Amino acid sequence: MVVTARFEVPLARYGDRGHRYVLLEAGHLVQDFNLASRALGLANLDLGGFLDQQLSESLGLMEEVPRYAVALGQPSGPDGEHLREPALGPGGPVTPRGHGGTA
Repeated sequence: MVVTARFEVPLARYGDRGHRYVLLEAGHLVQDFNLASRALGLANLDLGGFLDQQLSESLGLMEEVPRYAVALGQPSGPDGEHLREPALGPGGPVTPRGHGGTA
């Protein structure tokens, strides 16, 4: 998943703070995505180190810029065994295998 942004409207409305608000919103969106993916038992990896221009060209972006990216997949060990349980189970938070305490 790639989160993109347009800065014109927030900058016009909020001045320099608009840039900060766009980045905060991107972070909130990715956090929600991460929580949802974990609840579904999926693995995710947040990516901030990408080449903006190359990614924009690959996605055909004209007026937007990439701000954040997330890789999503299935967590598995060497034998295909899941390394982590979903963060939220039917009864609430679950504890990942091999770790004490609460998730």
